[in-house]
Order: sequence, then structure tokens, then C-alpha cells
Amino acid sequence: MKCVMTHARHQDGFAVIEVIVSAAVLAIIALAVFAGIDGATASTARERARAVSASLAEQDQERLRSYRFDELTKLVGLKVDDAKINRTLNVDGVNYNVNSQVTLQVDDGTPTTGCGAAGAKQNEYLRIVSTVTSAMVGVRIAPAKIESLVSPPVSGSLVVKVLTARNVGVANVAVTATNAKTGRSYPGTTNGDGCALFVGIESGTYTVNINKPGYVDRAAEQDSTVTTTVSPNLVNVVTMSYDIAVNMQVNVKTLRPGTTFSTSATTYPSKAVAISDNSADQSTLRTYTPSTPSATVEPSKLFPFTTAYSYFTGTCAIQSPVKVGLTNYFSTTNTAAAVIGDPAKPQPQVATVYQPAVNLRLRATASSSSASVDASNVKVFFYLQKVGADSCDDFQGTQMGVKTWPGGTWGSTLPSPVAATATRNWVVQNSTDFDPGLPFGTYKVCLNDSGSWWTTDGTSGKPHYDNTKTAQADTREIPPTGSNGNWTTTRPSGC
Repeated sequence: MKCVMTHARHQDGFAVIEVIVSAAVLAIIALAVFAGIDGATASTARERARAVSASLAEQDQERLRSYRFDELTKLVGLKVDDAKINRTLNVDGVNYNVNSQVTLQVDDGTPTTGCGAAGAKQNEYLRIVSTVTSAMVGVRIAPAKIESLVSPPVSGSLVVKVLTARNVGVANVAVTATNAKTGRSYPGTTNGDGCALFVGIESGTYTVNINKPGYVDRAAEQDSTVTTTVSPNLVNVVTMSYDIAVNMQVNVKTLRPGTTFSTSATTYPSKAVAISDNSADQSTLRTYTPSTPSATVEPSKLFPFTTAYSYFTGTCAIQSPVKVGLTNYFSTTNTAAAVIGDPAKPQPQVATVYQPAVNLRLRATASSSSASVDASNVKVFFYLQKVGADSCDDFQGTQMGVKTWPGGTWGSTLPSPVAATATRNWVVQNSTDFDPGLPFGTYKVCLNDSGSWWTTDGTSGKPHYDNTKTAQADTREIPPTGSNGNWTTTRPSGC
């Protein structure tokens, strides 16, 4: 009996152990089952994330391919976080980041950058890469990434190079290239080198326009336009001159008739109908006309050429002192008339122009040659003569004035060799002031006294009035004495 009781207690201990072992095994099995379920769930999430990201990458590729080639080129070189190429899309509550990278590819060499190389031969393509990431994609699994190449249509590249007068690139200039056939416009802006690049645009004729406030081209236009051609598979470069505009103030003066020219001599304001320049750009005559004849003319918004603006009065090139034989006038005689436009200097820049003083007096009328005759009613007309084959529409029958010597600041002593009493009948500008200033040139003089005429004819007896020198030392009196001073009732040729 005692032996049996001992055996029963021994069996009870084994039962407890079996229960514990069974529980442990059950727990392990349960954990394994739960781990399997969790793993399956995680695997499903990964596969779904992978599928969604792949689909988004494909959609982004299609979106990029729907762009025109020239539109895609605008995405080249953007930073990774730029909003134009970096988007966040939400799918079923999960945020996916879609990044679109666009880079240039060429058959040979490197893509066109900076200011390019004119005439370079290369076929350019765009490499588009779509990359999708999320909290899982790109962290626990590889990001979805698709890339492809986009070929341009039959096209070339255009580089618009904008340079100052001193060949320095102008940055931040708005540039528009417009295809003449399709009317399609491509906007751009110059870089730090002064160049705007248009890559992969259709070949053909283009109108290129640039515009930047405060700047002008060689023709003094802010809105500047040129025409160029884009050839297939070539880098085509067009250069445009564009610089900060300068302003000038041109003061017009004259001297007392008979006074030897000197910039230190006493001067008088002299009105000009216009001033001109034919030196800053010798291919172009530039004329500036005030609303009324003025002793101060203010040309504005000028291109700062590296050669000087050399001003003279009048509207024609033959009125330049250089054209009438004063070769060194601007370099030696009157350097104040020559000004190099410089945007760095205070504006306006100042120039001084001298009109030679007319030293001419009427000696007689048609009816009287008395020393005291009053010829103020005689009409005097000046006709500018040709220089070689060059003619001019300026001063073709311009009426002059006939005035009494004013004295005062002009002096009480008359120019020689006239008599001291010959104060009447001085030929000057037809204005209220005593202004003898007249543009350089040789002039035919026609006098009309109530239907009677007298004129110069270019002969030795009746030479035209010579205003091609800086000053006429001796006063000329017309009509001369003798037969050359005879008047006629027939209007002379050329008057």
C-alpha cells in the first residue's frame, strides 16, 4: 500500500511538465502563425507600394513625353527640390514623391552650354528620368525608377549672344525667338555670359527680339530685333549689341563775325535747327531735331559706341566740318564737340558745337547803293551747295534775316574792312536775336528786292558764300560794285 501511493505522486509531476511543454509549444505555434500573418501583410504592403510607385513612374514618363521638346529643355539643370520637377501625390492615404529629372545628351562631345560654339554639329537628345519614393519605397525597398530618351524634331539650337559696346555679356535680358513660319515663340533670359540658349527648336527663319529697360541697341532702340536662321543639327549663334543708354547735352555757340576761331574766345549762344553725328557709327548719320531751333539740343537714349559722337549743326553729312575739308576739326580744333558715350560717367554728357559766324552784309538794294541805305526789306535766301555728288535738302531756300549791328556784348567796333558807320544790313539768322551762326558749307545767295533779283553764281566775279572755314576774317559786302552787282527782274536759275 505504501509503495502504490509513492508511484501516484510521481505520475502527477510528469503531468504538470507535459502541460507546461504543451503550452509552450502552443505559444510558439501561435507566434509563428501571427508572424506569418504579419509577414504576409507586410509583403502585401510592399508589393502594393512597389506597384503604385511603378505606375506613378510610368505616368510621369508619359507626362514628360507629352511636352514639346523645347518645353522639356526648360527643365534641364533644375535643382532636385524645385517644384517644377518635384511633386507629392497621395494614393490611398500614402504620400509618394515623384521626381522628374531632365538632362541633355548628345551623340558626341558635351551638350551646348554657356554661349555654345557657332557651327558645332551635334544631335541633341533629352534623357528623362522618373523616380518615385515613399516612406517604404526607397527605404525598405528600392525606389521605382524609369528613364528614356526623347528625340527632337528636325531641329537645331540657337544661341543669342547679347554684348555691350565693349564686348561684355549682358545678363538678365529678356529674349524671344519667334519662328517666322509657325509663329511659335520661345522666351528666354540671358545668363551671366550674356547668352540665351534655345535647344532643339525647329529649324527655319527666326525673328529674335531683346528688351531691357535702360538699354538700347546701336540704332538707339530699346526694343531690338534681328532676323536669323536656325539650321538643322547645328548650333546657330547670333550676336546682338546692347548697352546702357547714355544722354548728351549739346550746347551750340558762335563767335563774333570776323573773330579768329578759338575755344577761349568770347562766344554767343547760337540756335540750330538740328545737330548731327556721322562719326560714332560711320555707316549711319544720326540727326537730332528740337521742336524749335535751339542753342541747346539734348539727344537721349544713345548707344555708347567706343568711338566718339562728333557733333555738328545741320541735317546732312556734307555739313560736317570734316566733309568741307577740316580734317582735324574734332581731334584738334574743337575737341569739345567729340564725346565718347560712357554709361559710367555723370549724365548727361556735355558737348560744345560752334557754328561759323556769317560775315556778310548787304551793300545796296535794287534801287540804292547809298552808304546809309536800309536793306532790311530785302529778302535773303541761302542754298547749300553739293559737295562732290552729295547733296542736301537742308538750307534749300532758307530765308535769312537782315539786322542792324547790335553793339553791346558784340562790340561797338565793326568787323573790317567795312566803314565804321556801316551798322545796317548784316545778314544773320531769321530770328528775333542777332545770331550769325550758320552750319558749315558753301551757299548760293539769292537777293529779292520787290521783284528785282541778284544772286551769286559761283564765278570769280560772284562767288558763292564760303562758310567752310571756322571763321571769315573779312566782311563780304553784296552786291559788289560794277556790273557784277547789277539786279535783274528775271528770277535767276537756282533761286
